[in-house]
Amino acid sequence: AGATPASVCPSPLPSGNLSASLNLSAGAQLQFTVDALVVDNQLPLTNVAALTLPAGATCAGNRTPCDANVAFSPLPAVLDITKSTTTSTLALPANNSTVPYTVTVRNASTGSASNVALTDAAPAGLAFGAWACTVLNAGTGQASVCPAALASGDLSTLLNLSSGAQLQFTTNATVLDNQLNLTNVATLGLPAGAS
Repeated sequence: AGATPASVCPSPLPSGNLSASLNLSAGAQLQFTVDALVVDNQLPLTNVAALTLPAGATCAGNRTPCDANVAFSPLPAVLDITKSTTTSTLALPANNSTVPYTVTVRNASTGSASNVALTDAAPAGLAFGAWACTVLNAGTGQASVCPAALASGDLSTLLNLSSGAQLQFTTNATVLDNQLNLTNVATLGLPAGAS
């Protein structure tokens, strides 16, 4: 505990945020520990402990401010998209018939992804009806939800996908002309760092 008088831990210590005055004799070293509850891992988790120095004191290494931190850096998000239909693709669908489509978007990683752009434009031979969304898995941390007020026609929306989240989008398309292009592609615009 250093030279006399011995340095002692302040008492009592509060729960929650730590704020305490310390008397540190030469060579003294005090250690403080706590278990923190993760309330929302989609919010910043960088935690900083700081010393306010008395007049004339300096911080080791001449650091300014005199602080130390722990920062969590989750891995970049890994996203997946699939598209399917229950209509046979081995023959052209009849004109004016209905083709159901399902688009599924999934965050297969431990990292979250914000402002993921989902787009699905109908090819020349199809016209999309109304889109519906279902949350298959809300993920961990801040729950992922379906975007509000999805329009009919071409799909264009932004998604926030927490770890493990899975959203499903469905629509019925009308075949306008089966001699025109019927190849339908749904695309994810990846945010920075995602793959």
